[in-house]
Amino acid sequence: MKWVGFDCHEKTYATLQPGTSYVQQSTYTGHLWLLRSTTSTFVTDARPALPNGVMTAKGNGVCSEGSTAVPWSLRNNTGSALDMYYLDHQCKEVFYGQVAAGATRQQQSYVGHRWRLKTAGSEKVAGETTVLRGETAVFSTAPSNVLARTTTDRADATTANQVKVLYAVPSGALDRRWDLSGRIGLSVSSANRWLSEQSGGRKVRMDTSGGALDITYVALPRTAAQYASSGVFARNEIEKDLMIKGFNKANKKYIVFYQGPGTSCGTSYWPPKSPGNASVVFLEKCPVEGLTGDSGRFGFTEATWIHELFHGLGVAAECSRYHTREGHVSDDPSDLMYAGTSVWRPALLDAGGDDYWTASTGACPGIKGSPYIV
Repeated sequence: MKWVGFDCHEKTYATLQPGTSYVQQSTYTGHLWLLRSTTSTFVTDARPALPNGVMTAKGNGVCSEGSTAVPWSLRNNTGSALDMYYLDHQCKEVFYGQVAAGATRQQQSYVGHRWRLKTAGSEKVAGETTVLRGETAVFSTAPSNVLARTTTDRADATTANQVKVLYAVPSGALDRRWDLSGRIGLSVSSANRWLSEQSGGRKVRMDTSGGALDITYVALPRTAAQYASSGVFARNEIEKDLMIKGFNKANKKYIVFYQGPGTSCGTSYWPPKSPGNASVVFLEKCPVEGLTGDSGRFGFTEATWIHELFHGLGVAAECSRYHTREGHVSDDPSDLMYAGTSVWRPALLDAGGDDYWTASTGACPGIKGSPYIV
């Protein structure tokens, strides 16, 4: 049993023999724990700590598990054929066939199952995707309209309220150049596509330039260790440094793709109780299979950044029908804004339509009409 520390290194806390259990007396909500086989590299379970949470080791390793069958398909929007592998309950690759460039393969699958894509005829992994719902997962190459790197906010295409994307790298950290590779752009377009599908065509208004997503690169003044020393308040410190650099426009909300570790994949402010202007995605904390824009599909990281943005828009308000845990809802683990003891599998926008998208009561309006949603 291992704790994944703030530097993303694993620290062993206990070794469990078959059929035994262990109680970890001291941890914090959001800390990541995993169970790894002592005889292989298989991870049998991994999840953030929740009150009274339970982890279970099954078999030699669990990559895919689920009992909810869904019609699922994968569209290959790359320029080359891809080999498609299912990762079974012991993390072994099971070859299912090839998807030609530009083609779509229909596949019955289950919520929670993982699929791996490789360049056809090779062992080069092109990416992975996890089934979160019945959908067409789109596997894409980087968009062709990626703008050159800029350290300033380009002239706005509109004066309307909009969401600005920042790629922030702490001092001394590795610059993975995700603003230039298209991965952040894929993440943004994937989440917005999902929102459009869920809402009947509504999207987040993003800050663009010449029709392309305007991402600003920010070299932060402090190291990752210095931000991490603030624990769950690292977001506040990152926001302070960004505001000093001028990222504090009144008509903008900021989504920060931060190239560093954190206590969770993402954190945000929650007005009016917790004011702010920057929601942060901790890229070194998000799960590997959810790396930003890997497949141009709605994965864990995409769900995280739009979840945190919604917090910044005041969701879920305390007056919401199923409000819980400061800005979340409790009625359905597949809800984008869910928090609770079940595993979060984000797939639905405001499940039941009674908490935060449309008005749940006259005194508790939803955010469908937010000036940041078009």
